[in-house]
Amino acid sequence: MSSAWARVEADDGQAELARLRRRVRELEARQAAGSGARRLDEDRFVDALSALSEGIALYDDCERLVICNDVYRALHPAVADLLTPGVTFETVLRGAVGRGQHPEALGREEDWIGERLHAFRHPGQAIEQRTADGRWLKVYEQKTADDCTVAVRIDITELKTREAELLATQSRLRAYLDAASDWAWEMDGSLRYTYLSEQFEALTGYSPHLSLGKTRDESPKLGRTASEKRRTDIVLGRRKDFRDHRLEVRRTNGQSAVLSISGNALHDDDGAFIGYRGVGRDITEQVHALEAEHEARNRLVNAIQGLTEALALWDGEGRLVICNEEFRRINGPVADLLQPGLEFEPFLRTSVARGLFPDAAGREADFIAERLERRRNPGSRFEVRWHDDSWRLAHEQPLPDGSLVTISIDITERKWIEAELVASHEMLERRVERRTAEVRQSNAQLRAEIAERGRAEDALRNSRDQLRLAACRT
Repeated sequence: MSSAWARVEADDGQAELARLRRRVRELEARQAAGSGARRLDEDRFVDALSALSEGIALYDDCERLVICNDVYRALHPAVADLLTPGVTFETVLRGAVGRGQHPEALGREEDWIGERLHAFRHPGQAIEQRTADGRWLKVYEQKTADDCTVAVRIDITELKTREAELLATQSRLRAYLDAASDWAWEMDGSLRYTYLSEQFEALTGYSPHLSLGKTRDESPKLGRTASEKRRTDIVLGRRKDFRDHRLEVRRTNGQSAVLSISGNALHDDDGAFIGYRGVGRDITEQVHALEAEHEARNRLVNAIQGLTEALALWDGEGRLVICNEEFRRINGPVADLLQPGLEFEPFLRTSVARGLFPDAAGREADFIAERLERRRNPGSRFEVRWHDDSWRLAHEQPLPDGSLVTISIDITERKWIEAELVASHEMLERRVERRTAEVRQSNAQLRAEIAERGRAEDALRNSRDQLRLAACRT
């Protein structure tokens, strides 16, 4: 449908350009006939332009405006004051962009201007432009024999509106057809089948002719349970529209199926109920897929709950999706908040306020800012001391869909061992220092003893020398 509209618009535009080219040629011919009639011909040409319902402008071979009609100005209200003879097309274009006439140029003004100038200088297919006031313009440009440019502007706002309405109608029709893609059915005021499409047999194995003119109770049984029959009787008995009423049936081949039934209640001009018209869909595969997904989710949840690590999954908006029992346990003071949809920042602020993190005491604002920054730019693992003096090693892993997994493990025992190792190392250092001091003291004493011995030996030698000297004298 849209391609048909495009052909119509293109034909209209080409016809308008052809008509304008004929008028230009007529003007040129009259000008060539004699300068005496030139003014009269120009006046006629201006009158002709003014009478057109389209916006028309003529630019010379230097891209300067020669003439334009009032419609052209009205279609460019933002730059109407610039549309005077002699102004260049680029000046008008930049003025229009600068004054916001072309929303599509926002943020890429120079690129857009360059593209538009190229299209003006090398006319080709017509283009559509949306203006700031909500209008749509069809833009045609054509070169003349003397390299002038004829510019045509057609207001197609109404056409675009009709096109949008047509697309919406097509979308609704397509949605209806999709809903009715399996089979259609009708009932009269007595709830007897008056129509069942042939697809019904392909889905159930029962021919529609076995049910026509009969109520549901008189039609072939599709394996309905008593409770399901009661539910369906209640739905039909309301004589009102209903949507996606689910039925579990058994086909003639023994296979089970799940059907989704929708119906519109029909009434005559007096408002009396005269039956139903509706559609049915086979949703067996969707139901099985949902059941499989639910089972897989349960397995995942059970696996997560069984982890010894504390785990929480947050969506792309920072809201809690799921957490396991270990995560709830370690966050005991704020466990009452841990519901799906909880935002991380309020959760963090409440945790700090309730004393979950001792290291935040006295510097709460800085602690929160640091933690939020780490979350925005997750990197290496980090250690956190908890309110019960336990320690945890935490890690945050971004996922491709923008969500974030928080995992932490208890490293309290490791921290104790580290503390004991540090204490042992410090004690060993102290013992080494004491022993070193003792050795130094012993060395000092030994040196003193050696010195004393040296002095005694010196005294002894002196005594011996004196004795020998005395003996010699005797």
